[in-house]
Amino acid sequence: MKQQREVLLKEKETAEKIAARAFAQSYLADLVPSVFGTLNDNGYFYDPVERDVENGFMPWIMEQVEAEINKSLLGRTMLDCKCSNLILLLFKLSILIYMKLKFEP
Repeated sequence: MKQQREVLLKEKETAEKIAARAFAQSYLADLVPSVFGTLNDNGYFYDPVERDVENGFMPWIMEQVEAEINKSLLGRTMLDCKCSNLILLLFKLSILIYMKLKFEP
């Protein structure tokens, strides 16, 4: 009788352990993908090539593009200034020619 109780107690403990293990596995099966997703979203897992492109190449290429744009802008500004000066010079010259032609006999 005592042995039967011990056997039944052991069977009950074993059944409870199996149930607890099944519950834990079920719970963790849903939890693990969620945890990995959250860690991935927060940047704990990353592609080293992508990170190098974002942190190294993109800032460098943006600096190069900005330098080229600034060169182009400087060239256009200088050209506009020269064109304005040239137009002003031609205008003054045409006034002088007009005045000379008008007042000379």
